[in-house]
Amino acid sequence: MKKNIHTSPFRTYRRPAGGAGEFSFQVQVAESDLWVTALAEGNAGLPQLMQAELLRLRAGLEGWILRCPEFLTSLEPLPMPGRAAAASPVSGSPAAASPVSGSPAAASPVSGRSAAASPVSGSLTVASPVSASPVEGRPMELIRRMYAGSELLGVGPMAAVAGAVAQGMAEAFVGRSPELLVENGGDIYIYSSRPRQIGLLPDPEKGVLIGLALPASVFPCSVCSSSATIGHSLSFGRGELATVVARDAAVADAAATAFCNRLRKAGDINRVLEQAKSLQKHGLTGVFLQCGGSMGLWGDFELSVMGA
Repeated sequence: MKKNIHTSPFRTYRRPAGGAGEFSFQVQVAESDLWVTALAEGNAGLPQLMQAELLRLRAGLEGWILRCPEFLTSLEPLPMPGRAAAASPVSGSPAAASPVSGSPAAASPVSGRSAAASPVSGSLTVASPVSASPVEGRPMELIRRMYAGSELLGVGPMAAVAGAVAQGMAEAFVGRSPELLVENGGDIYIYSSRPRQIGLLPDPEKGVLIGLALPASVFPCSVCSSSATIGHSLSFGRGELATVVARDAAVADAAATAFCNRLRKAGDINRVLEQAKSLQKHGLTGVFLQCGGSMGLWGDFELSVMGA
């Protein structure tokens, strides 16, 4: 049963992130609710620019869903219409990395959200008159990544939507801010030239915040999470938390969902860790798991207790 914690649309777990010379702000369009940390100098108009880009990405995604309604609802991978099902899921794209994340495993410096479960984690309401024009450019790349991450991990495409949107937004603006964090409901994409610490909140009732310290060498990367006990995301497992660090955000988001689905008891942790290690060639660099009060960890990072 889900705990009634961190399901508020006000996302009270968010805190200003970053360091000297950085500022944080919200960008919201319909269900898409981003928390961004960027360099302050020369970026006074960045919130407005990012809102316009988010509208464009959503329009492309909504247009695709009108053509392929099953993209929104499927709990299983789908072949990509008109293309090879999944080009490499890990695009070494001009990705995005930056300051801090804190999600239920990752969302600003503290997060209590349970990242993307299948089709309902990043649920999307298709606003009606969406253009029927071809989906191209960055929106099409976002959709391709979702198909690829879905196929790789065996979950529905919408399991990857929050992470994919975070990466698409970060890539669009890293030229303006080389230090950049984009958190989308707990899933984040980070560009950073220095080590960063992300706050994980696997048990909000106890209020203990676990710090996930990431070295500068892993950026750009994504940190995505899923939970069967926190928030409103759909999960078929019983894990308190599955957090994945990967180069590609759609892969990280889909993997977090898949791993959390496979956590039903503490004894499943080692098996899921081995599955995560097998995906290193697809850009996974680390995973944190908690189930039944037990924890498992693999990757190039360290844990610390940050307090409440």
